[in-house]
Amino acid sequence: MSFTVANKIPAGVAAVGVAVASEGALPKGISLSRKTLETLGFTGKVGQTYIVPADKGAITILVGIGENAKLTTETLRKAAAALARAASGFSSLATDLANAGRIDRKLAAQVVVEGIALASHRYTDLKTIDKKATKLSEVTIVGVGAALTAGVKRGVVIATATNMARDFANMPPAHLTATMFANKAVEIAGASGLKVEVFNKDQLLAMGCGGIVGVNRGSVEPPRMVRLTYKPTGAKGKPHLVMVGKGVMYDSGGISLKPSDPSHATMKGDMS
Repeated sequence: MSFTVANKIPAGVAAVGVAVASEGALPKGISLSRKTLETLGFTGKVGQTYIVPADKGAITILVGIGENAKLTTETLRKAAAALARAASGFSSLATDLANAGRIDRKLAAQVVVEGIALASHRYTDLKTIDKKATKLSEVTIVGVGAALTAGVKRGVVIATATNMARDFANMPPAHLTATMFANKAVEIAGASGLKVEVFNKDQLLAMGCGGIVGVNRGSVEPPRMVRLTYKPTGAKGKPHLVMVGKGVMYDSGGISLKPSDPSHATMKGDMS
């Protein structure tokens, strides 16, 4: 899915998403009155959508954002996600959502991109895909200013990373082994300017990492530990930030045998 910024709706776009608040005048170009929309069940509540058919050209998708004064980044993200679901059967979408409310435009563009990208993502690696089916692949954020462009760029990075983590968690352990996980880390690091180190079983033993090696005895797959290092420009002399993640390749049986704590139900997420 690609995201671009434009100061007007591109010609030939399949669908146009229009933000509608739950109060005040309707945006220009909407042929239906608020009373008619309410009769049809659309009040402008956050996340509500209504498709306005068109004889030709782009169809219009109204998406509710609630009260303008109460719009937050979270509710805007939810509205964007609802818009993405409503537009899932169209190849392209243009929307003015990032201009809604009083939210900082950079932040608004970021969360709109996040909402659309996260709601549109599906884990399909192990499924047969209908290549002829239409799916949303091009999104235009309508507006002007460098802030919108910067927000879209940041939103794409965050959504891409989140969806990648989702894919890792959704992969069966037989497909995402410790070795494959390490290889993915090397691939990602190479594309992101990170330093990466991968430690094998012998290295882990030499480092005294008996816990990792001990748990690994229950698997035919060899263990791996990955260390990623990021040194941004100008960071010298500043405190270090260390994040530790499990990256454990759980099998479904191991989770099923541990029902005593509700947190175990989410353990498969440790794969990401």
